[in-house]
Amino acid sequence: MPKIAHNVRKRKDGRWEWRCPVPEKTSGKIKYKSYYAKSYGEILVLMQNTISVSTPKIIHEQEPSVAVSEAAQEWLQNIARSKKYSTYVKYKNIYENHIKKNIGTKELLSVTIRDCNQILSKPDLSKSTVSSIRNVLFQILKKGNGSLIEKELQIVKKEKDGTEKISVFSKSEQRRMVSYILKHRDSYHLGILLCLYTGIRLGEVCALETSNISLDEKKIFITQTVQRIKSNGSCATKTVLRVDKPKSPCSVRMIPICDELLEILATDMPKTKYFVNGNRLMEPRTYQYKFERMLKELGIANRNFHTLRHSFATNCIENGMEAKCLSEILGHSDVKTTLNKYVHLSFENKLAQINQSTPESGQKSGQI
Repeated sequence: MPKIAHNVRKRKDGRWEWRCPVPEKTSGKIKYKSYYAKSYGEILVLMQNTISVSTPKIIHEQEPSVAVSEAAQEWLQNIARSKKYSTYVKYKNIYENHIKKNIGTKELLSVTIRDCNQILSKPDLSKSTVSSIRNVLFQILKKGNGSLIEKELQIVKKEKDGTEKISVFSKSEQRRMVSYILKHRDSYHLGILLCLYTGIRLGEVCALETSNISLDEKKIFITQTVQRIKSNGSCATKTVLRVDKPKSPCSVRMIPICDELLEILATDMPKTKYFVNGNRLMEPRTYQYKFERMLKELGIANRNFHTLRHSFATNCIENGMEAKCLSEILGHSDVKTTLNKYVHLSFENKLAQINQSTPESGQKSGQI
C-alpha cells in the first residue's frame, strides 16, 4: 500500500477516517472535521474533491494573498536566470496556453485539486504535454505558497491510453535508405546516414561542426544543438534559430564512429564549417522536410526524423550492445530511459530468440 496521506488512518472497525483541518473564521484556530469512507481510495477522492491546496497548513489572516499570475511571473523570472533560454520559452508557453487562462486570475490560496485536474484532464492533450503542464503547475504553486502544499496532495496524472509505441524503420527500409544515400552523397543525405549510425538528435546534427568530428580518433563530439524558438524582441511571433547546449549535461558526449561509417566519411567528409548545409546553420524543420521527401521517393511510410534515433538504439540492443554503453552514446542520464522509451525489439529478433528457446534447440546445442 502507498504511503498513508496526512491525517488519514484506518479505524479498528475497518473504515477509513480523514481529519480535515478547518480554521475558525474569528480566531483562526484550527479545528478538525472527520470524514469517513469504506476504502483508502475513496478517502483520496474525497480529499481531492473537497480541500484546496492550502488546506493542510495554518493560514494567518495577516498573510497577504498572492495571485497565480504573480507567482508565475516570479517563478518564470527565476527560470530565465537559471535555465537555458529554450527551457524558459517552453515553460512560459505552457503557462500562458494552459494555466493562465484557467486559473491565472485566482488567488493561490483558492486553487483546488479539482482546478488542477480540470487543466490536466482535457482529452486533446498528449501525455508529454500533460506531464509538462503538471510540472509547471506544481512549481508555480510551490513558488507562491512555499510550504503550503503537502506532498500527499499529488495532482493526479492523466491515465495512459495503453502502451506508447515508438516507431522504428525495418531492416529492409534501413538498407534501402543506406543504398540511396550512398548514391546521393551530399551533406544532407550524409547527415541522415550519420544519425542512423550514431543516434544523434535532429538539432544536434543540424548544429554539428566538422571540427567536432575526428576521423583519426574515430570520435564525434556532441557539444551543441540548434532549435527555432521565439525571439526575445518586441515582435512576439518572430522566431530565431538558437544554438545552445544539448538537452541535458549527459547529452554533451563523445560518440565512437563505426568502421563502416568511418570508411564513408574518409572520402566524403564535408570541408565546410557545419557537417550539414555548408557554412550556415541547418534549419531543423527544413531538414525534416528533406528527410520526408527522401522517404517518399523511396516509397517508405512517412515518419519523423527522430525515428532514425529509435532505429539506431534498437539495432544496438538487438546486436548485443550493453544498455549502459548505449545509454551513454544516446546521452541519457538513466539507463531505464534507454530501455523503456527507445529500445523495442523487432518481430524478427523476437522470432529468432524464441526459436533458440525451444526444447529442440537445447538438444541441438548439446545441452541437457
